Amino acid sequence: NPPRDPSFLASGMSTATRMELADLAVPILWLVGEDDAIMPPPMFRIAHSLTPSSKLAIVPGCGHSVYFEAPSAFNAIVMDFLGIAG
Repeated sequence: NPPRDPSFLASGMSTATRMELADLAVPILWLVGEDDAIMPPPMFRIAHSLTPSSKLAIVPGCGHSVYFEAPSAFNAIVMDFLGIAG
């Protein structure tokens, strides 16, 4: 999995895909590690900007596997998003 250029997400999406993302009526959590080289945070910032009702969480000191690298932070973010008390 080579590192990706964040512009891939912006340039690789059709107008229809952008509109579909913007029209999603479901809760969306974009969760990424601050040091993720495979799917870097700027890609998630673009996705987040296309889904106005979504939430974005960037976990400091983590790469691609936040669930493995920082399980407590991952669980807290997901549980907060789901509205589950820890």
